[in-house]
Amino acid sequence: MSDKEPEQCSVDGCDRLAVTRGMCGAHYGRFKRTGRVDADRPIGVRQTPRECAVEGCTNIATERGWCHGHYLRWVRLGDVQPDRPLERRVNGKWVTSPEVVYELSSST
Repeated sequence: MSDKEPEQCSVDGCDRLAVTRGMCGAHYGRFKRTGRVDADRPIGVRQTPRECAVEGCTNIATERGWCHGHYLRWVRLGDVQPDRPLERRVNGKWVTSPEVVYELSSST
């Protein structure tokens, strides 16, 4: 058995026990989700929604400062390609708005 005492989270001001990579579960989860720990932002407090960091995109930022569409493009292609609009095919038609996608899919 180990005589080691549990370590405290390495993030300044956090008094939780470290679980992974020297951070508590909450800070590690935030780091995995956003790429940073934001030590100045308390755990459990929601931020006001921000717009996607890609110029001209008005969608809500959900991952790493980008909307879900630009984030997926970055994951798949390695670039958000800001000059290409976010589009997808729904029932054989190209659409860009989530409202149109809902209307097309619920009308069938």
